Amino acid sequence: MTSGDSMTLPTSPALTHSIGRVDHPPTYYEVLTPAAGSTKPPVVMIHGGAHTGACYLATPDGRQGWGHVFVAQGYQVVVPDWPGLGRSGYIPLAETSGEVIVAGLGEVLTALAGPAIVLTHSMSGAYGWKLLERHGERITKLIAVAPAPPATFRGRRRLSARPSTR
Repeated sequence: MTSGDSMTLPTSPALTHSIGRVDHPPTYYEVLTPAAGSTKPPVVMIHGGAHTGACYLATPDGRQGWGHVFVAQGYQVVVPDWPGLGRSGYIPLAETSGEVIVAGLGEVLTALAGPAIVLTHSMSGAYGWKLLERHGERITKLIAVAPAPPATFRGRRRLSARPSTR
Protein backbone atom coordinates (compact mmCIF):
# COMPACT_ATOMS: atom_id res chain seq x y z
CA MET A 1 0.00 0.00 0.00
CA THR A 2 1.14 3.49 -0.70
CA SER A 3 0.13 6.71 0.96
CA GLY A 4 -3.40 7.63 -0.04
CA ASP A 5 -4.49 4.04 -0.74
CA SER A 6 -7.45 2.82 1.21
CA MET A 7 -8.27 -0.59 2.56
CA THR A 8 -11.66 -2.11 3.13
CA LEU A 9 -11.80 -4.33 6.15
CA PRO A 10 -14.27 -7.20 6.30
CA THR A 11 -17.16 -6.42 8.56
CA SER A 12 -17.05 -8.04 11.93
CA PRO A 13 -19.90 -10.26 13.06
CA ALA A 14 -22.00 -8.73 15.79
CA LEU A 15 -20.17 -9.19 19.05
CA THR A 16 -19.85 -7.83 22.52
CA HIS A 17 -16.47 -6.82 23.85
CA SER A 18 -15.34 -6.72 27.45
CA ILE A 19 -12.08 -6.64 29.33
CA GLY A 20 -10.93 -8.32 32.49
CA ARG A 21 -7.93 -8.49 34.75
CA VAL A 22 -6.77 -10.85 37.43
CA ASP A 23 -4.52 -9.46 40.12
CA HIS A 24 -1.98 -12.09 41.18
CA PRO A 25 0.00 -11.88 39.00
CA PRO A 26 -1.57 -8.99 37.07
CA THR A 27 -2.95 -10.40 33.81
CA TYR A 28 -5.12 -8.45 31.38
CA TYR A 29 -7.53 -10.17 29.00
CA GLU A 30 -10.16 -9.24 26.43
CA VAL A 31 -13.35 -11.19 25.81
CA LEU A 32 -15.13 -11.22 22.44
CA THR A 33 -18.56 -12.85 22.55
CA PRO A 34 -20.98 -13.41 19.67
CA ALA A 35 -23.90 -11.00 20.17
CA ALA A 36 -26.28 -13.97 20.15
CA GLY A 37 -24.23 -15.66 22.87
CA SER A 38 -22.50 -19.01 22.63
CA THR A 39 -23.16 -22.54 23.80
CA LYS A 40 -19.64 -23.66 22.82
CA PRO A 41 -16.70 -23.64 25.22
CA PRO A 42 -14.70 -20.39 25.08
CA VAL A 43 -11.39 -20.36 23.23
CA VAL A 44 -8.47 -18.84 25.15
CA MET A 45 -5.89 -17.68 22.59
CA ILE A 46 -2.43 -17.39 24.16
CA HIS A 47 0.19 -15.46 22.20
CA GLY A 48 3.79 -16.49 21.72
CA GLY A 49 6.97 -14.65 22.70
CA ALA A 50 7.55 -11.05 21.57
CA HIS A 51 3.79 -10.58 21.03
CA THR A 52 0.69 -9.61 22.95
CA GLY A 53 -2.86 -10.88 22.67
CA ALA A 54 -3.49 -8.10 20.15
CA CYS A 55 -1.98 -10.39 17.49
CA TYR A 56 -5.23 -12.42 17.60
CA LEU A 57 -7.40 -9.33 17.11
CA ALA A 58 -5.88 -7.87 13.93
CA THR A 59 -3.10 -8.64 11.48
CA PRO A 60 -0.27 -6.14 10.82
CA ASP A 61 -1.91 -5.19 7.50
CA GLY A 62 -5.22 -4.40 9.20
CA ARG A 63 -7.22 -7.56 8.52
CA GLN A 64 -9.21 -9.13 11.30
CA GLY A 65 -7.32 -11.71 13.33
CA TRP A 66 -8.21 -15.23 14.39
CA GLY A 67 -10.26 -13.97 17.32
CA HIS A 68 -12.87 -12.53 14.95
CA VAL A 69 -12.83 -15.68 12.82
CA PHE A 70 -13.66 -17.83 15.86
CA VAL A 71 -16.39 -15.40 17.01
CA ALA A 72 -17.94 -15.66 13.52
CA GLN A 73 -18.08 -19.44 14.11
CA GLY A 74 -19.99 -18.94 17.37
CA TYR A 75 -17.16 -19.14 19.92
CA GLN A 76 -16.51 -16.75 22.77
CA VAL A 77 -12.84 -15.76 22.53
CA VAL A 78 -10.61 -14.79 25.46
CA VAL A 79 -7.33 -13.06 24.58
CA PRO A 80 -4.88 -12.51 27.48
CA ASP A 81 -1.54 -10.73 27.57
CA TRP A 82 1.13 -12.58 29.54
CA PRO A 83 1.87 -11.11 32.97
CA GLY A 84 4.57 -8.47 32.53
CA LEU A 85 3.74 -7.84 28.87
CA GLY A 86 1.43 -5.51 26.99
CA ARG A 87 -1.68 -4.42 28.79
CA SER A 88 -1.01 -6.67 31.80
CA GLY A 89 1.46 -4.10 33.07
CA TYR A 90 5.02 -4.07 34.22
CA ILE A 91 6.67 -6.79 36.25
CA PRO A 92 10.44 -6.44 36.80
CA LEU A 93 12.33 -8.83 34.54
CA ALA A 94 13.99 -10.45 37.56
CA GLU A 95 10.50 -11.39 38.84
CA THR A 96 9.17 -12.65 35.51
CA SER A 97 9.39 -16.37 34.77
CA GLY A 98 7.46 -19.16 33.10
CA GLU A 99 5.98 -19.94 36.52
CA VAL A 100 4.63 -16.39 36.84
CA ILE A 101 3.20 -16.45 33.32
CA VAL A 102 1.51 -19.83 33.87
CA ALA A 103 0.13 -18.59 37.20
CA GLY A 104 -1.47 -15.56 35.52
CA LEU A 105 -2.88 -17.57 32.63
CA GLY A 106 -4.21 -20.12 35.11
CA GLU A 107 -6.02 -17.33 36.97
CA VAL A 108 -7.62 -16.25 33.69
CA LEU A 109 -8.86 -19.83 33.16
CA THR A 110 -10.22 -19.87 36.71
CA ALA A 111 -12.06 -16.58 36.12
CA LEU A 112 -14.08 -18.11 33.24
CA ALA A 113 -17.55 -19.55 33.82
CA GLY A 114 -16.49 -23.05 32.74
CA PRO A 115 -13.83 -25.12 30.98
CA ALA A 116 -12.21 -23.67 27.85
CA ILE A 117 -10.37 -24.66 24.72
CA VAL A 118 -6.80 -23.35 25.01
CA LEU A 119 -4.99 -22.38 21.81
CA THR A 120 -1.27 -21.67 22.13
CA HIS A 121 1.26 -20.44 19.61
CA SER A 122 5.02 -20.82 19.48
CA MET A 123 6.69 -20.08 22.83
CA SER A 124 3.37 -20.30 24.69
CA GLY A 125 3.17 -23.96 23.67
CA ALA A 126 5.29 -24.86 26.69
CA TYR A 127 2.90 -22.88 28.90
CA GLY A 128 -0.08 -24.73 27.43
CA TRP A 129 1.36 -28.07 28.53
CA LYS A 130 1.95 -26.70 32.05
CA LEU A 131 -1.58 -25.23 32.15
CA LEU A 132 -2.97 -28.63 31.20
CA GLU A 133 -0.95 -30.20 34.01
CA ARG A 134 -2.08 -27.66 36.63
CA HIS A 135 -5.58 -26.72 35.43
CA GLY A 136 -6.66 -29.76 33.41
CA GLU A 137 -10.20 -29.61 34.81
CA ARG A 138 -10.52 -26.11 33.24
CA ILE A 139 -9.35 -27.19 29.77
CA THR A 140 -11.50 -29.19 27.33
CA LYS A 141 -8.94 -29.20 24.51
CA LEU A 142 -5.40 -27.95 23.98
CA ILE A 143 -4.52 -26.77 20.48
CA ALA A 144 -0.86 -25.97 19.93
CA VAL A 145 0.17 -24.11 16.76
CA ALA A 146 3.92 -24.46 16.06
CA PRO A 147 4.47 -25.04 19.80
CA ALA A 148 7.53 -24.99 21.95
CA PRO A 149 7.96 -28.44 23.52
CA PRO A 150 6.98 -29.27 27.09
CA ALA A 151 9.58 -28.39 29.70
CA THR A 152 10.02 -32.11 30.44
CA PHE A 153 11.26 -32.75 26.90
CA ARG A 154 14.93 -33.69 27.15
CA GLY A 155 17.47 -33.81 24.42
CA ARG A 156 17.07 -34.02 20.72
CA ARG A 157 14.73 -36.55 19.21
CA ARG A 158 14.77 -37.74 15.65
CA LEU A 159 11.27 -37.88 14.19
CA SER A 160 11.17 -40.04 11.11
CA ALA A 161 8.97 -42.64 9.48
CA ARG A 162 12.13 -44.61 8.72
CA PRO A 163 14.13 -46.46 11.36
CA SER A 164 17.33 -44.71 12.36
CA THR A 165 20.52 -46.08 10.86
CA ARG A 166 22.58 -44.62 13.68
